[in-house]
Amino acid sequence: MVELFNRTLILTPHCDDETIGCGGLIHKLHRTNPSSEIFIVVVARDKSFSTSVSRYVSIEERTDEMKNALLKLGGNIKVEFLSESEGYSYKDGELDLVPKRVYVTELDKIINSFKPSAVLFPYASHHQDHKLVNEVVLASLRPSFSTNFIKLKAMYEYPYYDSWNLHKVDLTKLYVDLDESDIAAKSAALGCYRSQVQRNQLDPLDQSAILDLAKVRGREVSTMFAEVLYPLSTVF
Repeated sequence: MVELFNRTLILTPHCDDETIGCGGLIHKLHRTNPSSEIFIVVVARDKSFSTSVSRYVSIEERTDEMKNALLKLGGNIKVEFLSESEGYSYKDGELDLVPKRVYVTELDKIINSFKPSAVLFPYASHHQDHKLVNEVVLASLRPSFSTNFIKLKAMYEYPYYDSWNLHKVDLTKLYVDLDESDIAAKSAALGCYRSQVQRNQLDPLDQSAILDLAKVRGREVSTMFAEVLYPLSTVF
């Protein structure tokens, strides 16, 4: 199974979604398979208003937070922003205003260049940016002889998936067993996103709530901690 993650492409709508959804997995891959390659592509590249700090946060600040967070998860991770084209800007909260074909064209280029063995992307959840990224990645992952090097196509979890999703469907779950070092690294990485992670224990995006979800997922498979992926196809 570990070979599925030799070359992992992670698509994230914003700086922080990769850590929320699969930060434990990223650390585990570095811990158990140091030669594995991880490539993270961020879509939104504009300032955004943060309810955590009640102000606009520049993309430079968010990029710095992401850099520090990924150092906690392993450090040897390639990160790029999705290339803008045809004069369109990928603004936070407004990704759905850009034609989907623009994203698909750029994602196709990345997939054919990096040739990932696994592609991870967000479940649609409730956020318009997450829904957009989910849809365009699905289009780029269409079955094709030219991309049959992709052995795992899976969505990573977002805390609101169970609690606020009118279109929730029952999907097969792939549990990633995490140890205490993985959770400690994920917690430290989340702490780097000072402008984003909520500081309210009643909020599903509070740092403690995200880690509590890892405990819940772990209990579902009789382990201490876990993250959940929703595989769409797996070739093993």
